[in-house]
Amino acid sequence: MVERAIDKKGVLRVPRPLQQLYKDILMDHARRPRNAGSLERPDLQASVVNPLCGDELSVYVTLKGEKIQEVRFRVRGCAIATASASMLSEQIKGLTLAEVLGMERGFQEAIAKREAALPEELEPLEPLLSVRDYPHRQSCARLPWDALRALEK
Repeated sequence: MVERAIDKKGVLRVPRPLQQLYKDILMDHARRPRNAGSLERPDLQASVVNPLCGDELSVYVTLKGEKIQEVRFRVRGCAIATASASMLSEQIKGLTLAEVLGMERGFQEAIAKREAALPEELEPLEPLLSVRDYPHRQSCARLPWDALRALEK
C-alpha cells in the first residue's frame, strides 16, 4: 500500500515525489495503452461517449464462462480516458462483469472525494486520483467504467 497522509481537514494527501511518479505512470499508459484495439469475435461489446468533452470509448470482451478472458478498448479521446482504460483493462481479466462493476462505486467515490481512498483491489488505479483536482476531468477517468456498465444492457 502506498504511504499517504491525511491533513487536518481529513483530506488525503499524496507526497510530491509520488505525484510525479503517478504522472509518469499515467503518461506511459496514455502513450502506450495496454489492451488497445478490438477483438475479432467479442462476446460483449459496447460504446460510450463522454457528453462533456466528446471522448469516445468502445470496449470488447471475451468470456470464459462468466469470467473476463480478454478485454480490449478503443479510445478516441484524451490522455486521461486512454490511461484509465489501459489501467482498468489490466485489472479486470479473470473477474466477472458483476465483480468489476461491484468495484465501480469505490472508484467513483475515490475520485470524487478527497478523503476517500481506493479499495485495496483497485490500488493500481491510484495514479488516476489526480483527477480529483480537476472535477471536469473526472468523467474522462470514469469513461471505461461507463463502457463496462453498458455491457450489461
